[in-house]
Amino acid sequence: MSEKLTSAADWLAFCKRSEPALQMDASSDAERFKSASTQKGCSLPQVAEFSKKIGLNYEMAFREKGEFVAPSVVHWKFGHCAAMARKAGDLYELRDPTFGNTTWATKAEPEAETSGYFLVAAGQLPSDSRTVDEKEAAAVWGKA
Repeated sequence: MSEKLTSAADWLAFCKRSEPALQMDASSDAERFKSASTQKGCSLPQVAEFSKKIGLNYEMAFREKGEFVAPSVVHWKFGHCAAMARKAGDLYELRDPTFGNTTWATKAEPEAETSGYFLVAAGQLPSDSRTVDEKEAAAVWGKA
C-alpha cells in the first residue's frame, strides 16, 4: 500500500474506500482534510463522530465476551486502532492501513490484545456488548 495514513480520519476514509458497497465522495474527503489527530491520536468519540460525517455511522461499544463484530474498528491495548474487516471460518481479517498490512488471526489474538472498546455500524451491537457513553469513551485514545 502506498498511502500513508496519519489520523483516524485518514484511517476511516481508507476503510470506506476499501468497502466496495460504500462510495467515497468529495464531501467525505473534505471532512477528512478538516480533521486532525493529536500526539495522543484520537479519542473514541472523535472517531465515531468522523464516521458519521462520512456516512459510516459507527457507534461506540464495549465487548465483554462472545464473538467479535466484523466489520468494526477495534481498539488495541497499546493505544492503536485497526479494522476487523471480516470473519471467514474461524479467522478474522485485520487491516491496518497505518502500517500498511493485512493479517488473519484466530479469535485468541484479538481476545488477548484488544481493550474491549470498538466501533460498530449502528444497529449491529451484539447482545453480549454494551454501548459506551461519551464520558467513558473520552478516556479511550488510539493512534490510527
